[in-house]
Amino acid sequence: MPSGELQWLPGSSKLVSGSTNGLRLEVTADGRAEELLITGQKGLEGRVLQVVVGDIVVGAGYGAKRVKVPFSLELLDFEMTRYPGTNSPRKVLRARSSFTIRNAVLIARFAYL
Repeated sequence: MPSGELQWLPGSSKLVSGSTNGLRLEVTADGRAEELLITGQKGLEGRVLQVVVGDIVVGAGYGAKRVKVPFSLELLDFEMTRYPGTNSPRKVLRARSSFTIRNAVLIARFAYL
């Protein structure tokens, strides 16, 4: 009978944006064990890796998953106030945008000022 156990290993408790994260899985079946090392990153699609232990094939992936949605979103305009002389946003609340949402039945335009 296949079994599994989750263990937290020491590492940095603070993840930096864009850092690669990893999972180390140990798959055990019929007294045999195989290790699977999976890496992933925020915003990147996860890649499924497989390991074979005896007669069992186990696949696992870590990361973003591409999902089809029944609508489309189009950003028409975006404007943001910045601090003078810098590229830093002044206030997100002062951002302006307009966008369109489309599905098979409806087209809706929105403006956020």
